[in-house]
Amino acid sequence: MKHESEVQLLKTLNGQMQEMPGTVKTMIQQYQMSAIIFSIICAICMLLIIGGMIYGTKKIIKVYDEASSYIDGERNGCLWLLWGVGGFVESIFFIALSFNLVHAITPISSMLSSIFGN
Repeated sequence: MKHESEVQLLKTLNGQMQEMPGTVKTMIQQYQMSAIIFSIICAICMLLIIGGMIYGTKKIIKVYDEASSYIDGERNGCLWLLWGVGGFVESIFFIALSFNLVHAITPISSMLSSIFGN
């Protein structure tokens, strides 16, 4: 009886171990897909921000060209502020995009480092 239960336990464990590589492969693919999707979202946000900065630049130039009482320094200040803040936000999205691409390319080492906290 004891021998039969041991054999049954070994069969069960062997069956689960055979399913394990498929489960791990699925986990890695899901991890890769989440990193790729987040990278795509970051890239889209970067494009939207650049488009907004170009549109804002055109709008600022148009407003300051129509009004003759404004000073050129004020227009330049607005443009510097727009491009400074936009560039800062762009750099944050670029860094996030880069990290997520690295995680998508090397999923196993990224998963291990996130699990063990190294």
